[in-house]
Amino acid sequence: MNLTSTQKGIFATLFTVGLLANIEKGLAGAIGPFLTDPGYMDRLVLQAFNKTQFGLITTLFYFSFILMTFVAGWFVDRYGYRIFVPVALLILAVGSAFFGFAGFSSTSLIFILIPLARLVIGFGQAGYTNGTPPVVARTFDADQRGNVQAKVVSTAGIGTILVYGIFSPFVVARDFRWMYFLLAVLLVVATLMFFKLVPAAPELPGDGTASSAAASGTQAAGTKEGAKAAAKKDVSILDAWKNRNSLVLGLCLLLNNLVGVGLLTWLATMYSQQFGITPTGWQHMVVMLAYGLSLWIATSTGPGVVKKWFENNEKVFMLIMSVIGAVLMIVAVIIPNLWGSAVMMWLANLFIMWAFSAILMLPYRLIPLKIIGSAFAVINIGAFVGGMAQGALIGAVVDAAGYTTAFVVLGVLLVLGGLAPFLLREPRTPLDPQGPRAAGPDADATTPPGEPHAGVDSAAGTTGRSGTRR
Repeated sequence: MNLTSTQKGIFATLFTVGLLANIEKGLAGAIGPFLTDPGYMDRLVLQAFNKTQFGLITTLFYFSFILMTFVAGWFVDRYGYRIFVPVALLILAVGSAFFGFAGFSSTSLIFILIPLARLVIGFGQAGYTNGTPPVVARTFDADQRGNVQAKVVSTAGIGTILVYGIFSPFVVARDFRWMYFLLAVLLVVATLMFFKLVPAAPELPGDGTASSAAASGTQAAGTKEGAKAAAKKDVSILDAWKNRNSLVLGLCLLLNNLVGVGLLTWLATMYSQQFGITPTGWQHMVVMLAYGLSLWIATSTGPGVVKKWFENNEKVFMLIMSVIGAVLMIVAVIIPNLWGSAVMMWLANLFIMWAFSAILMLPYRLIPLKIIGSAFAVINIGAFVGGMAQGALIGAVVDAAGYTTAFVVLGVLLVLGGLAPFLLREPRTPLDPQGPRAAGPDADATTPPGEPHAGVDSAAGTTGRSGTRR
């Protein structure tokens, strides 16, 4: 990527924020075996959580994350990311520090304070998830966004590798509390980086509309401030929910994430029952490190693979990747050897995440950029619904018919997720032929003239408010 110096600073900030957010997410899973281990908690003079209590921690995180996501995308579209993202990062830092301090509380209070800390963390995590796409959309060119987004998303794999390769065995295994204090400090540093290196969002073609300009009256006419105010007033919290492509991409990510999270969640449990590995054993560490590696490879290389062989044919790409991933998953659960099965699972995850990375590229091409934050909020809610649904679904199938049947069900859902993109509608005109350069002294601030969003709303499925022509 040929980036300006300003864009390099923006990318470094987004990468840092993504890495820290994904380390925190990884810790949430890695810490489970420790918080529920009586021996470990006794050493810290604490009482161990049972499975139900630990499940409450996860539930509260999802609750606050989804609640925040409902309004986060709209807030970013209307008021900009310069306010939302730093505040969300500070909330995440406070939640992480609170989690660490909760570990020093009394035996009875820990069962209240740690779930509350995860509730706060859920609000903060929404900042990274919903704040990154608008920054990418408004500070990078159209041909750069896919690569930038992919490299930021690849921090999920890097975070998994760091958590299971370094932090879990060498820090959390000794005392989880200090890991969260360190994370809180690093998140404050990332917040300062955002203030310093990420400029305010430049105006994009189509940010304003004729209807909003008329509504703003002659007082705002002909002024830059008036145009910005009109554009903000034109963004409704429901716009992305009325956009066909937002909803379809949300469905795609729901199905893909249901399978991906299900694979991660049940892999260790299945291998523990079938091959006798334990969450604290070296085999589990190797399985998780390789899982993180396949995640990193897929998200890093996905946009390049699409651009080279499937440009503007992402739907075909996602279907092929989903079918191959489904077959490999089913083969993996049948193989009676741990490492043979693990290799098949790693390859399956590679293809699943290639499909995932393609899903995240499409909003920049198929959805008007003025509602890109709201659209990603819709898409992310789909992802988290899938992540939550997998537990009950797979658990019920495993209890009723075993792991083989459960993974066949996952394979079918993955293929359905590969077919769902064919419900997407291509816009009749490009949404953003070029895109803005990042603001700064070395920037190329030119953008193509005209109104590229004109006529796109109907093609993409967005309907205007009554009496308003969009």
